[in-house]
Amino acid sequence: MSTGAKLTSVESLAALKSAVAAFVDDAKTALGAVEMETRRVQDWLGREMPAYWQRQLQKWREEIAVAKAALARKRLQRTEHYIPDTSEEEKMLAYAKFKCEEAEEKLEKIKKWSRQIERNWDEYQGIAGQLADIVVGNPPKCVADLNRLLSAVEAYLRVAASSGLDAMETEAFARPEDDIPKNEPAPSPAEKMEEKKETKDPAAG
Repeated sequence: MSTGAKLTSVESLAALKSAVAAFVDDAKTALGAVEMETRRVQDWLGREMPAYWQRQLQKWREEIAVAKAALARKRLQRTEHYIPDTSEEEKMLAYAKFKCEEAEEKLEKIKKWSRQIERNWDEYQGIAGQLADIVVGNPPKCVADLNRLLSAVEAYLRVAASSGLDAMETEAFARPEDDIPKNEPAPSPAEKMEEKKETKDPAAG
């Protein structure tokens, strides 16, 4: 049984290399896009939003102080015959308190989501790093491996051609099954007798 390599063309390997190279480009683009978007969200949650809600918190704390002062002044107008209407001042105070509580809640949620994103990012980097090890490089490792394989196959085919190997050595795997000689069954006793008669000397008859 033949143990030689059964190779006749490098076209399939070349096509595979082209497909892998296209995948590498797409993978690099995707990895870069994910990292860029994640960094943007981290910056938004870690810097922009906390600064915004801190300003809001400070603003509405000041509004609470203003509303309390306005309510106090209005209540001072009360006399034995006059009770001032303080509904507007009370509404302003309640609204300022609501906005202040909202800002505090936002800041707590921002801290929570910032920690969650950091954990998720660390997990993602562990998985994405495995893909990056394959597609990053010049050339990438997967493309370099295919280049070596392609060079080895081309070298084999050149050696086979220069050594005068024919299709029996390099293309035996492609022969139709009907072309391969098969072992014929042994002749029966009657067939053997018939063969003897046919090969017997005619003069003996």
